[in-house]
Amino acid sequence: MLWKIYRENIDPVIKILHVPTTEILVRDASNGLVQGDSSSSVLLVAICYAAVTSMDDEEVTVQFGLQRLHMLSQYRLALEQALLEANFLRKADLASLQGLVLFLTTARGQEISRMCWSLTGLVVRLAQSIQIHRDGVSLGIPPFETEMRRRLWWTICTLDLQFSEELGMDLAITPGSFDTELPSNINDFDIWRGMVAMPIPRLGQTDCTIARIRYEFCALWRRLYTSSSTMASMSPADDSLTLTEWERLVVDLYRQMKGKFLDSYSLDQDHLFRMVAVVLRAIMAKMVLVVYRPKFRGTAALSSEVRNNLWLVAIEIVECHRNLDTSPEYRPWRWLFQSHMQWNAVAYILGESMSRPWTAISERAWELAVRLLDGKTEESDGIETTDNAVKNPLPTLFMETRKHREAEIARLRADPEAARLLDAEDDLAERSIFSGFVRGKTQELSQIHDRWRSLVGQKDHNSVLPSQTKVDSRMSAAVASTEATDLCSPVQPVLTPEQQAEIVEQVLATNTDPSEIWQYVSAASMRVESPW
Repeated sequence: MLWKIYRENIDPVIKILHVPTTEILVRDASNGLVQGDSSSSVLLVAICYAAVTSMDDEEVTVQFGLQRLHMLSQYRLALEQALLEANFLRKADLASLQGLVLFLTTARGQEISRMCWSLTGLVVRLAQSIQIHRDGVSLGIPPFETEMRRRLWWTICTLDLQFSEELGMDLAITPGSFDTELPSNINDFDIWRGMVAMPIPRLGQTDCTIARIRYEFCALWRRLYTSSSTMASMSPADDSLTLTEWERLVVDLYRQMKGKFLDSYSLDQDHLFRMVAVVLRAIMAKMVLVVYRPKFRGTAALSSEVRNNLWLVAIEIVECHRNLDTSPEYRPWRWLFQSHMQWNAVAYILGESMSRPWTAISERAWELAVRLLDGKTEESDGIETTDNAVKNPLPTLFMETRKHREAEIARLRADPEAARLLDAEDDLAERSIFSGFVRGKTQELSQIHDRWRSLVGQKDHNSVLPSQTKVDSRMSAAVASTEATDLCSPVQPVLTPEQQAEIVEQVLATNTDPSEIWQYVSAASMRVESPW
């Protein structure tokens, strides 16, 4: 049962195993034929842990008659015991490393981030000790083993990036320290033990497509992350790239992945690849935020138009996350989204929202932030999942934005003409460079506007959303109008414009430890006399 769940919920997105080979191992284990093989035991227990992780509480109770947390704790203990019996620190091999990496990949939402980050550093050293960071072709390793080593190494690279970014640390795998190529875009039946030639990569969707997309973006993201960190000097070629060149790299990769794996296929009945399409949008949006960090754009201040777009990009990221986290069709892979919280995007949304007139899109951004923060406060599951390095900085920023929202709503209620003008100009959603996601939810967008109108006392209105054909021609005029008129500007900001701009810069800053944002916002708010 757990092996079947693993194949459906884990294997399509974390392609670390060769299903036909592992199928034999699982069958032999069920017949008691792998006793004494401690490395295989590590892998088998990790498969069970991963499968349970991908299930919700009700599913576990119905299918196994046990509490999910109890099963996870039991499998974790079993994994620790299997690792000790395998003596993995002295006798690391492919199977035990696969098991440990699989555990760390699926444990992100269950375990303490700093612990997982520390173990990832250990995994990197163990992998290097058995030359996984060197491509099998150059070492003369058979094709099947070469492909399996590639899958393992790039999963480790992804883990290294995820935990380093989450905790604001440098990468453990430094630039130029490995030459292992990306896994081939193939089906599992294209490779087998004993084959003598490397497999020919397939075109289109395969068993490895989703993993291949993840690794392609991981490779570029690692370059971005390195260039915006203290490790930039280790990659001088990337360190010299301009903002325009980084933008081109991001856009080209997105178009390449979308065109190669998604555009030629109908996604109507394919929940998995429809999910991939949403993930692609979110990844690109997040990379846009990274590209506009001060490191890449220099000392130039952001224009109003760029700040508008970045604000909408941040909203897009959280919208995509909410869609992935709440849509029933994506439930089998929800475990993956819940372990990738978009705190940086939320921080940018809040920091930028407190400097704007409170429009319907501001209200939508606020709703998304509230749901994400409240949901993660309630979803602890009795397990400590963070070290307070990422999430704890947000409450103060959240409170400052809430004060601004309350002041703006009061102002707009007292000035119906200002509210009417904001309503007429609020075409920001359709000006997003990722606006297709929002436009696809016309009814929800209409409901958002209705809620905002109710908040500001504009229940009777004649304004309508502008058509998309008018967007480009109106963009500059709308931005200029918003900047020029006092009617649509906050009359009593919580922070000064300079302090608000500094906070936005801090959010975008290079690999900022989120606690620095918290401290900065707290200090800024203390410098301003509260109007309440």
